[in-house]
Amino acid sequence: MGIDEITNVLKFAEERWERRSTPLILVLLVLLISFPIAASVKLSEIGFVWWLIISAICLTTVLLWWSSTRLPKVPKGKVGFLVAIRHEDPSKQTTFGNDFIRVLNELIQGGNLAHQIRLVELNRFHSSKITDVESARAYLHRTKSHFLLYGRVRERTLDGKANHFLNLQGIVTHSPIPIPVSQSFSAEMSSLLPRKLQIAKEGDVFSFEFTARLTDVVSRYIIGMASLLSADSRYAIELFEDVRNRLTRFNERIPPISILKVRIPTRLEEAYQIEMNKLYLTWMSNRDKQLIQQLSTLVDRVLALRPNNHHAHIFAAICAFLLQRDTKKAMKEIKQCRTAKDRTWYYSKAFLLAYEGKMKQAIAAYESVFARPSDDPSVPLQTEQFIIDVLGEEPERIQFHFCLGLINYYGKKDLAAARRDFNNFLSTCPKDKFVDEVAKATEYVRQIDSKLKSCKEGDYSDMKMDSFSIVSELEIA
Repeated sequence: MGIDEITNVLKFAEERWERRSTPLILVLLVLLISFPIAASVKLSEIGFVWWLIISAICLTTVLLWWSSTRLPKVPKGKVGFLVAIRHEDPSKQTTFGNDFIRVLNELIQGGNLAHQIRLVELNRFHSSKITDVESARAYLHRTKSHFLLYGRVRERTLDGKANHFLNLQGIVTHSPIPIPVSQSFSAEMSSLLPRKLQIAKEGDVFSFEFTARLTDVVSRYIIGMASLLSADSRYAIELFEDVRNRLTRFNERIPPISILKVRIPTRLEEAYQIEMNKLYLTWMSNRDKQLIQQLSTLVDRVLALRPNNHHAHIFAAICAFLLQRDTKKAMKEIKQCRTAKDRTWYYSKAFLLAYEGKMKQAIAAYESVFARPSDDPSVPLQTEQFIIDVLGEEPERIQFHFCLGLINYYGKKDLAAARRDFNNFLSTCPKDKFVDEVAKATEYVRQIDSKLKSCKEGDYSDMKMDSFSIVSELEIA
C-alpha cells in the first residue's frame, strides 16, 4: 500500500471516527487480525487464553474509542463556556483553532474569573451537529455548560483577496423567566453578538485576536445577564465589573462595544441593588455585622455609579447607624431621598428623629408615611423588627415603644400588639419625660380597648378585622 492510499485511509478513518458504527467496525478489524494470528485462520484451534486476549483487545479498543469521542463536561461549580465553530475545510480546522479559540481561551484564563470559567471546545464532528437553537440547547445540557458560541467559518475571495467569513450565534442558560423577559434578553444578545464577521486572510492573526477579544467581552456580559436573571447577583457583579475593566482596552467605535459602554453601568447598578437587598435580608435573619460592612461597600459602589440612587441612600443611612450610631450622617443620607416617589424612607427619618428624642417631628414623619403606605407590605414589619433590635441593645430608648405602637396601630392594623406597645411605653416612661406622648398613648389604649370590647361583643362596625393577632388576643382573654 502506497503513501497516498495510507493517507486516504487515515482521512477516511478521521472523518467517520465519531460515528456510532465505528466501534463495531473496529471490533471486526481486531477479530480479523487476531484470529489468523491466534490459530492460523482455524477458529476451532483458538484456545481459552487466546479468547481472553482477543476479548481484552476488543474491549480496550471500544474503551479507547469511547474515551476519545465522549463529550467533555464542565466540572461542578464552574461556568462552562462551550465553543462549537467549524471550518468548512476540515484541513483548516486546527489552524482556525490556533488563531481564534486559542486567543479566546487565553483571554478567559487570563482574567480575574479564570478559576470560575471553563472553556470547552467541541471537535468538528460535534460542531457540525449544532445547526439550530434546539440542538444547541441539547449540547448545553449534555456538557453541563452555561454559554454556547456556535457557527461556521468559510473562505471566499472578495475583490481578488481571500477572506474568512464567520457566522456566529450564541445561546445561554438561565432560570425560568417570563416570556417577555426572555424575548428581551434574546434581543439584547442578538444586538451584541456579531453574527457575521469578515476577516482578511492576510492579517487573520491580528483580526482573529480582535474578534476573540470582542467575543470574550460580549460573552462575559451575556453570562452576567443570565446570572442576574437566575438570581445569582454576586456572580453577575463579578462579571459586569470584569467587563467594565475590559471595555477600557477597546478604542474601536463599533456597535457592540458602544452598546456595552452605555449598558454596563445600568446593569451593574441593578446587580448591586439586588445584592444589597439580599445582604440586608440576610442580616435581618442572623444580625451578622460583617454583612453590614459588605452592604456599606456595595452602597459606595452604587452611589459612585449613580449619586441619586434613593435605595442606596437609605442603605447608607442604615449602615451609618448600625456601624457607628452616626445619626447625623444617617439623616444626611435620608435627606437625599426627598425627591423619591415612594415615601418608605419616612420610616427611616422617623426612626432617626425618635432616636434623638425629637418625638413631635418623628410622629409627623410617621403620619406622613401612614397617609401614603408603601407598596411593599413587609416594610412595617421590617421597621418593627429593626426597632425591637435597637431596644434590645439600648433599652433606655423607651420612646421606641410608642413608635412601635404607632406602627402596629396604623402600619400593620394590629390592635392587640399596638395596645401592648403603648402600655409598655406608659409603664416605662418617667413622669417628667415625653408628657405629650404619654397623653396620646393613654388615649390610644382607651380607643383600642373600646374597639376590642366591641369586637368581643360581636359589633364590628367601627373596626377592621384584618389582623390575626386581634383574634388571638381575644381568644386568650
